[in-house]
This record gives sequence, C-alpha cells and structure tokens, in this order.
Amino acid sequence: ETKMVVIDPVSAFLGRKDANKHADVYSLVQPLGELAAEFGVALILVAHTNKINGTSYRNKVSGSTAWTDAARACFLFSIDPKDPDRRYMSAGKINSARKGKALAFRIVLKPHQTALNAITIDWEGEVDITADELLQQPQDDGERLNEAKDWLAERLADGTAVLSSQLQTEGEARKISRTTLWRAKDELGVKARKAGMSAGWAWYIDKKVVAPTSPF
Repeated sequence: ETKMVVIDPVSAFLGRKDANKHADVYSLVQPLGELAAEFGVALILVAHTNKINGTSYRNKVSGSTAWTDAARACFLFSIDPKDPDRRYMSAGKINSARKGKALAFRIVLKPHQTALNAITIDWEGEVDITADELLQQPQDDGERLNEAKDWLAERLADGTAVLSSQLQTEGEARKISRTTLWRAKDELGVKARKAGMSAGWAWYIDKKVVAPTSPF
C-alpha cells in the first residue's frame, strides 16, 4: 500500500504552468493536496533553491513563494560551510507541530552483505540553528570562530549551566554573531538542557573535553 509519493523535482512536471505565478502554483498544488488527503498518503515535492543569498526559506525556493506558502511543512537541506561533507536538515515551516532543532548528518558509504557498498545516513544529532540562519552567508572567518570558541570554553569552564539567551547577549557585546556562537557551541560539543518550564535552554560543558582553541 502506497504511503508516500515523491515528485523530484516538481519543476519537471509543471506542463504549461508558470512556477513564478502564484495562481499557477496554487492550481497545481491544491489538487495534489486533495488527492493525497483522499488516499491518505504523504506528498513530498522536491524543489531546487535559487542563488539569492541572505534570504529566508520562503524566498529561497526557485519560483513563486506559493510553493512554500501552500505546503504544510517545508524542510531545508544545506551544506555546512565549514565542513562540505556535513549537512543540515532544518524546518522552515511546520503547521501541525513545533519546528524543533536542525539535524546534522553525513552521507557515507558503508560495507554491506552484498558486494556493493550501501549509501547510508549518519545522523549526528541536533544543532541549535534555524533554516533562515543557515541560509545566511557566513560573515565570520575562521579567526572569529576560534575567538568565539575560546570565549565560550572559558565562559563555561567551571561546569555551570548558563542560559543560551544570556550567552547570546554576552556574545553580541563581543561582536560574536548568533550564527558564529551556535557554530562554536556545536564544534566544542557544548551540551544543552532545559532550564525550566519557561526559562529556556541552558548550555554547559565537560571541562575534561573542552579546551581553548587558540595556539597562543
């Protein structure tokens, strides 16, 4: 029994429809959605991104924003600018649930029982960054990232958990962008835990694992 239908890429099946016109896109997507609802299947439309930098996920899909507006959920797959073998899956929009955090993963070849190797996904866990932030071109070079890592390692060196919002405020005072701070957290292996029902998330590290990165 069919449970999922994937159209990849959706632009190859437009016929005479114009991907840049809202009315054309809606006239294509809405009947597909009704068909999926009737038969109880998940419908996944794969779209390519455009070359516009520093935009939101709504404007990143080639063509009309109706592609993302009409969807119940939108996921962005992007490459880590510091590690081309690492990728992120992040939610730009989910109508029926919380977005949650981005997920980091790698596509790897692993030995299989047959003579052929198998392509598998190695999930590396959650990353505290949004789809829109991943679309921003990195403005900080490696030196700024190292500075952020050194400061964050020192700030959390005593093992005390500190609210991420507080760290972000302190980082901004040191000209450390939110994106760079989150990348520093990820590379240092900083952990996060819920600080309370309404207090948000707190970051902490294991002193035995994390050390300042500067060679000087």
